[in-house]
Amino acid sequence: DNGVHVPVFYTPAFYLGTDWVKGVEWEESLDHLKKCYKTSVVACWTMWIPLQTVTFSVVPVHLRAVFVCGCNLGWNVALDFIAHNT
Repeated sequence: DNGVHVPVFYTPAFYLGTDWVKGVEWEESLDHLKKCYKTSVVACWTMWIPLQTVTFSVVPVHLRAVFVCGCNLGWNVALDFIAHNT
């Protein structure tokens, strides 16, 4: 997931998709992606690799969905901050 999905699909889809919804021109969207790509991917790896390790080694099965949803809220805030401040 973090090795292929995040750098190849998730990050480009996030920036190009959100810019498309906002009506941003294609070239400007590509520039936005290029500007934020490395920071976003490294932040994702920094957050999610340790969290997934904790999820599957420490968090009880019946609490995993709640734990991951809470972490995802934090990730969405972090990604929004990166997208608007990089």
